[in-house]
Amino acid sequence: MKANQVRAIRPSDVASAIEKAKQEHHRFEDDPVLHQAIEHLLGEFEKRKSRYAPSTIKRLNNGWGKFVQWCIDNRYRSLPASADSVEEFFHAHDHQHRNTLGVYRWAIGRMHDAVGCPNPCLDLFVTDTLAGIVRTKVINREGINQASGFRIQHLERLRELYRNSENVNELRALSIASVAYDTLLREAELVNIQFRDIAFQPDGSAKVTVPITKTNHSGIADVAEISPESVQILIAYWNSSQLQADKCNYIFAATTKYGLARKPKFDKEIDEYVYQRLSTRSIEKTFGDIWEDLGGPLVCEKKFSGHSGRVGRAQDSFKQGKSTLQIQQLGRWSSEQMVIRYCRAA
Repeated sequence: MKANQVRAIRPSDVASAIEKAKQEHHRFEDDPVLHQAIEHLLGEFEKRKSRYAPSTIKRLNNGWGKFVQWCIDNRYRSLPASADSVEEFFHAHDHQHRNTLGVYRWAIGRMHDAVGCPNPCLDLFVTDTLAGIVRTKVINREGINQASGFRIQHLERLRELYRNSENVNELRALSIASVAYDTLLREAELVNIQFRDIAFQPDGSAKVTVPITKTNHSGIADVAEISPESVQILIAYWNSSQLQADKCNYIFAATTKYGLARKPKFDKEIDEYVYQRLSTRSIEKTFGDIWEDLGGPLVCEKKFSGHSGRVGRAQDSFKQGKSTLQIQQLGRWSSEQMVIRYCRAA
């Protein structure tokens, strides 16, 4: 196949060619032209990965990489994979958590879709095998891990502990917990808030514009609210850390060992000096430290995580009488399913 012909190929072309080969009872799996097309389409998929969030790309790479390595070890073809090999793969990994198996299924299917090959995970035997594995896990009481809720009583106690602190990291932790609880933002959304995203209101509160969330890629920004008390806590943290409120700076910044915001670095993409933003891992660690400071196991069995503010606010809202639909809208969930799961523990 000539180079210009390869460049013109789309996943739908491969899908049509495979369907035609099946109808004519021809084997297509070892066709060199097919594999040339697959290599090209994998490259095209790689070019367009920016459509996904970094965390999604990481899950895809991990899930697909696991399957590819297993195929290499067991001398199976990974792309296109046969339904038999995929079914065997899931049997070989039936000891893993059902959420992990779900990631594998999604990754295998996504990569086959990307190159126009039939998705082996849609095969009836494969879906039945997976359903059987999951059913066995449910019978054996394998749970789905849920973050501990960071509730209003936890926030009030934390404010008592940290409000008058002169430690910048403690003030930042209090700010993160306050904003996470008020806004129900996820870790990745919290670390991406910039000063230009905040609009202060006459009553002392603030509105936060959230351009992109896990469930909203429409380009129409979501808006979340920060309470007046949390705004005062934020301002105290900014003043203490000497964080400059320039529009492109992140409101939560990495600090030096002396507790000050690290020196801004020049960002060529936006032609501005900006502070180093926190990582999502830092948000996770912050909530873990808060759990320790509030009493650890005396507060709740499991450590708080970066998702705990979101969970706790949903649980408190349910306890206050809000409907699951209202909470779904408040937390920007795409369905009520997660709301119902979180609120069972309210």
